[in-house]
Amino acid sequence: MESMDENIGRMLSWLDQKGLRENTIIFFTSDNGGYKPATHNTPLRGHKGDLYEGGIRVSCIAEGPGVSKGVVSDTPIHGTDYYATLLELAGIEKKPELAPDSVSLVPLLKGDTKFKRGTMFWHYPVAKPLTPLSEPGSVVRDGDWKYLYFYSDRRSELYNLKDDIGETTNLIAAMPEKAKQLKTRLDSVLKANNAVIPDAVPARSESKVRKKKN
Repeated sequence: MESMDENIGRMLSWLDQKGLRENTIIFFTSDNGGYKPATHNTPLRGHKGDLYEGGIRVSCIAEGPGVSKGVVSDTPIHGTDYYATLLELAGIEKKPELAPDSVSLVPLLKGDTKFKRGTMFWHYPVAKPLTPLSEPGSVVRDGDWKYLYFYSDRRSELYNLKDDIGETTNLIAAMPEKAKQLKTRLDSVLKANNAVIPDAVPARSESKVRKKKN
């Protein structure tokens, strides 16, 4: 963290020295949640490598021309949205065929409190050896509702993030119709994009401590 803080500071200082700060768009974010051995994500469930909020929810700080200063928003956005957002801020025409699921966040960055990003999808068909918590699955989030499907054991989970940010109560049994509705939307998007679906998933193994060889 100290090294990252130092070097981000160096970059911003360079932009100031060159007189480019006011004409530069900066996004500060992360590609995933905290790594379990080093971080604590409470009240979020999960860590880097999984599909719970602790694995996919991260902060985002934006600065630059066209971005309102001092505005804080809890509106969910998606990592794919940087493409359309940066192009619009830079005055470059978007090519929808390159990123059809990218939504411009410019209205949100300008302080539009009524902006809604819309339904979001995640597809994670692999399990990584170096992140033992990772489990192949797919997710759809629509408003406060989040539906997860895991390929290892074909289980489904449904949560209302407004009422249960920690994803502690699976509502599948209590709200089967809502789960069915979201799964139908998820399956449709996966099919439309020719997503790779695992036929079989190896059993998860406990992480092993690596020892140095003499």
